[in-house]
Formats: sequence, structure tokens, C-alpha cells
Amino acid sequence: MSRANNTFTDTFMTPLKQNLAIDCGSYKTIICNEAGDKVFDELSLAYVYPNDNDAAFFGTAARLTHGKGWCIAPLMEEASENERYAKRMLPFFVDKAAGKVLGLFKPRIKVVVCALPLGQDAAIIREMAASIKADELVFIDQPIAAARGLGLDVTSPEGKMILDIGHKTTDIAVISNGRIIASSSIPIAGHRFTEDIKQYLEEQCGIIVGEQTASRVKYEVGAAITDLPQDKIPDKFYVRGSNLERTDWQEGYVGHEQIASALDHSLSEIEAEAVKILKEIPQTLYEDISRTGIWIVGGGARLCGIERRFSESIGVRCKVPEDPELVTIRGASVFYSKH
Repeated sequence: MSRANNTFTDTFMTPLKQNLAIDCGSYKTIICNEAGDKVFDELSLAYVYPNDNDAAFFGTAARLTHGKGWCIAPLMEEASENERYAKRMLPFFVDKAAGKVLGLFKPRIKVVVCALPLGQDAAIIREMAASIKADELVFIDQPIAAARGLGLDVTSPEGKMILDIGHKTTDIAVISNGRIIASSSIPIAGHRFTEDIKQYLEEQCGIIVGEQTASRVKYEVGAAITDLPQDKIPDKFYVRGSNLERTDWQEGYVGHEQIASALDHSLSEIEAEAVKILKEIPQTLYEDISRTGIWIVGGGARLCGIERRFSESIGVRCKVPEDPELVTIRGASVFYSKH
């Protein structure tokens, strides 16, 4: 090929070839380019009509659509129809992220797959990814991607522990020599936290709220401990819902102390699972982790005071990185750029 043709390819064709990393979660799907910049971030939702085998809208459009159909989260629960919607959802998201460049050039894709899926087989994600028909699909275990996103050397023999609190599950893994040495996945995470808050507001405050309001409460005043430092205490949050008889409105203000109390049992179960993993691993890896600490990632890591609570209850220093919910996807981007 002549130099002129090479120049044409470099200038016009290269931008059309996109390397994308995908973290397809049960709550939201995030897509980044190989530089780690987020190019897509939408809820993993589908809007379906009754007696229809296909979904009409996905992502944000599904949440905003009103009519005779309803919104579902295809990756939250196992069901044959959910799997069908899920297989259409990911290609739609990728097309949207890639900008559908003339419909001629398909992006190269990195897909982040949970090492320990619960209620959702990793094979479903692989089938979803295969439907993208990209030039290349590469799969990486989620804890490995998270470790890379934290800037850790996953190939070293030194033990590293990742505690990932997602929407549907909390995944705990110990990594050494580029492999997952021990791991566990429990169905206690962001969705359970939301349910805990709904139950607390109903039982302790006499206010019945929906999932969206409970999620907002979690975001605004979510905390893992009651005695936060003075400069970290969030303002109380106004909540309005129906009364227990559902005959009138009930309202009030909720503080972080109440939410910490509401989440106490669920957080204790996560702590117990982390302690269990630490007891199962070789002593040398335990000593490594005791020295370097445990990394808490995922959306649940944003609970105020969670690193202090886990440090005290687990007995190992815990740390929360900046943008904990983006660590995994950025790690996948870094991994892809090096291969």
C-alpha cells in the first residue's frame, strides 16, 4: 500500500475502529473507551409490551416510557423471557455507545464477566456479547478487572483482596499470581440495601415508599456507621410517602443514623463473608492482605463510613478508591489497551 493510502487509513479509518470495554451489570451498563473515558452509562432496563416477544425500548428510554407495557430489569432474575430481552439489550447499548458509525464498522469489544455470577449464569453474558458481532470479544473476570483498575499488579504473588458491593451481589475475591485464589458471592448488595430502607421507613417511621424513593434516601443519607465525623454528616433528607393505612400522606425527615441502623444486619452478613474468606486462604496471603488492606469497590462503597466499619469488624484495614463504581470498567479498558 502506498504512503498516501496509509495516510488515508490512519486519518479516516482508525477513528472508526473503536475499542470498547463493557461492564454489563444487573442495575446499569457502563461502557468505556480504551482510554478509560466513560462513553455510555444507562440503567439495564427493557420496556416490554404484553403479548409481545420483543422489547420496545432499552436503558433510559425504557425508564421514561409510559403506556400499556412495563419496565423490567432483564439481568436481575432468571427467566427465559428475560434472557431474550437481555440478548437484545447489550447490542443496542453498544450501537449507541459506538455512535453507529455509518453502520459499516463494528467496534472491538472488551466484556467484563463476573467470576461468580449468582442467579445469572456467565454463559448468558457471553451469549449477549456474541450477539454484538464485533471483531473481537475478550472476557475478563470482574475481580481481575477491578484490581487492574486500582492500579494493582495482578501478576505478582502478593495477595490482594477485592470486596465489590454491586447492585445484586457482593463479590469477594483474593487474587495472587494473576489468578483468583478464593472467592465468594452473596445476594446482599445495593438492591438489598434499598429493601432494608423501605422496610425501616415502614416499620419505624410509618412511611410506605417505593423503590425509587428508598434509593434516593440511600444515595442522600446512606451510611454504615452512626458516629460519622462532624464534617461528613449529611443533611437530613425529607421523605414523603403513604401512611400504613394507605389513606393519606405521611412525611418526615430521615438522618444517616437511621439508615445505618437499617443497613446494619445486611452489612454484618457481608463482613462475616469477608472474614470467612480470610480464614480460608493461606497464611502468607492473609499476611499480605493484612499489610496492604482490602479494597472496597462498587456502588455500595459510597456508604459513608463503610471503610471504618469494615476495618473494625473484619480486622483488616479497608480502603475505598475514588469513583469506586468505575474501577472495574476502567480496569477492563487498561487490560484491553495492553493486549
